[in-house]
Amino acid sequence: MPIIMNHYNPTRQSAGFTLVEVLISLIISAFGLLGIAGMQMFSINTTSASNVRAVAAIEASNLISYMKANPAYWESVGDEFAISLETDDDGNIGIEDIDNTTDYSGYMLNGLDANCTTDDACDSADKVAAYNLRQWKAKLDTRLPNAEVSIKRIRPADIVRFPLFSITISWQEKVSAQNLKMKGSYYNSSNEDNDLANSVRTLSYRIAVQP
Repeated sequence: MPIIMNHYNPTRQSAGFTLVEVLISLIISAFGLLGIAGMQMFSINTTSASNVRAVAAIEASNLISYMKANPAYWESVGDEFAISLETDDDGNIGIEDIDNTTDYSGYMLNGLDANCTTDDACDSADKVAAYNLRQWKAKLDTRLPNAEVSIKRIRPADIVRFPLFSITISWQEKVSAQNLKMKGSYYNSSNEDNDLANSVRTLSYRIAVQP
């Protein structure tokens, strides 16, 4: 009588279990990739913000150079000096008074439109200041769209010989929801009223200078 042997086929018995393992591995990998994608988005936004902030710092240094090159004007302004530089839709740059100042420095500068590239056109320190401010703001607009600028004299102590000024450059930046929610993020700390739906934030760079 022949002996019939039942051969055990491990492939057939374990095929279903292997498929489940593969599916579980895919799910775990998918969650891991989502986490990596989120971190990459956060990194990209942070790098972009750093680059924009570096541009603001560089341009502020350029403005300081203009101020230091024209001490005859900047050392003579009044205690209430406070102006803003604004660019309208047509690209015209205006110099305006802010904070209800009574010295009208912005109004007087705005009325000066001399072109310092023409011989003897800028024959006074205030004309040079107005020209430099417009030229600087025009360059800033090409590097930092929608930028707003204010320059204010900081009322110095009696022992300080020369005036101090604060320069503030503000700009709007679109921020991802990942950056807004990230704990410890600069964007999260500046997120007023937890308005995560509004992904546009107004950021600023400020520096003090003594011409």
